[in-house]
Amino acid sequence: RFADGRLQMPMKGVPATQAGQNQ
Repeated sequence: RFADGRLQMPMKGVPATQAGQNQ
């Protein structure tokens, strides 16, 4: 989920890769 991670990156303040893997 790269798209999700990138969109959540600025919101959560975490790496896109991490956000995509977590979410």
